[in-house]
Amino acid sequence: MTLGSVLAQTVLPLAPRPMEDELLSSWLSRVACRYDLDGGALRGLLTTPGDDAETMPTMNGLDYRPAHQEIAALASAARLPVDRLSTLALKTANPTWPRHWFAWDWGVLDPTNGTERYADALAPGWCDLCLSEDHAAGRHAYLRRHWAYAAVGFCHRHRLPLRHLCPFCQTASTLRFVPSDGGTRLCCGACDRPLDEYATAGPKDGAASTSADNTPTSRAWSVVMAFETDLCRALSRRTPRARWMGRSRPAAFIAATEDLIVALTAGQSAYPREHAINAFDSDAFPSPGKFKPRNDLRYWACCVPMARRRSLLAAVVALLLDEETSALVSEPRFGSYRWVASLDWLFCWLGEDQRAWLVAQSAKWPELLRQRLETIAGEASVRRSAHHGRKASVQRKKAGGSGAGKPFPEETPDPPPSTLRIIGLQDAAHYRRLAEAILSSPE
Repeated sequence: MTLGSVLAQTVLPLAPRPMEDELLSSWLSRVACRYDLDGGALRGLLTTPGDDAETMPTMNGLDYRPAHQEIAALASAARLPVDRLSTLALKTANPTWPRHWFAWDWGVLDPTNGTERYADALAPGWCDLCLSEDHAAGRHAYLRRHWAYAAVGFCHRHRLPLRHLCPFCQTASTLRFVPSDGGTRLCCGACDRPLDEYATAGPKDGAASTSADNTPTSRAWSVVMAFETDLCRALSRRTPRARWMGRSRPAAFIAATEDLIVALTAGQSAYPREHAINAFDSDAFPSPGKFKPRNDLRYWACCVPMARRRSLLAAVVALLLDEETSALVSEPRFGSYRWVASLDWLFCWLGEDQRAWLVAQSAKWPELLRQRLETIAGEASVRRSAHHGRKASVQRKKAGGSGAGKPFPEETPDPPPSTLRIIGLQDAAHYRRLAEAILSSPE
């Protein structure tokens, strides 16, 4: 009899209870660490009978919409009601959220035939201070559900950016749980350091030291966190505030946000930066590197690292708000010039086909934002027409000589009297005829 068949038929003697806002994979990994297993291995042993237990070695696909039979098997083994576990699934907890508004591992996205087949591997971030508070209070550390939202790049409790890289070894390795004093701690899978230690270790980086300061960076973070709150409200079909786009229906608010992210990540080979998002590099939202994807995807916010996700959301905010707030969020960190993002700037930066696409998409946007884009498009059309008119005028002048392009070319002034006759000389034509006659003479 194999270990898989034994565990599939018995109740686990020790199974920590799930937290209300916990990811399902986080709970199962906490249970597994009590038996010196990883979550994927325990999942296979509890839900796959017999020798086939080793065919499911990962946690992929567990968090979003797990099968009812799998939830029932896990609940039975842990002595829990099925409903208690099923509510942890992302699709159950957030039934109105599209799949592309959760954070997935970009490395296994597979665009095929114009469609985007999302990875089953969730890619949550974490907050140092939340994990530190768990450990200090003797609680189990766990991964919060909202850490896996693509609409969130901050811990709103501590007002700090979420992490996706280990602060000790700077790798994006797999996270793992380890038992600790009756509870669990979350550790880096590469260097084995508990991630909660960074909150009490020093010195801190800039992200961990500006949360409570009234600095431009902290104020910029507050603006973007407010936008994240309204974006989550819209995804849950609740009305967002009018601060960003005017009065908005949830669907219109989401459509405008998604379309602006598409425009920011659209390729534009005519410009050195190639993608508009690469123009955003501020103190509050430093660029994690040049955005140069190998694939052409629509929903980039779901599959980029946490720092890039914050940059995308901050860029959308900069396009929506007035110049003062836009500068707070997007003013560049390098160079002496002052560059402020705007929707007008983005529209002019895009190619002609991309502009037409954005105008067509704006039919689904909130009315105030749609009218604003139409005004920008109209002004841009007038500027292009004037530019083409000046260009055509220059070409006509080049083609028709110095007289071309004058308002009344048929009315030419009389030539001034020749100064040659005043000094007793004939004009040039006289001497040219004389030379021709001499050359044609037989002598």
